[in-house]
Amino acid sequence: LSLIILIEFRYHINVLEAKGQS
Repeated sequence: LSLIILIEFRYHINVLEAKGQS
């Protein structure tokens, strides 16, 4: 796995969690 893929994966999860909390 590429480090960039892991970073983007975690970034998208943060965005989804932020939308869920709003």
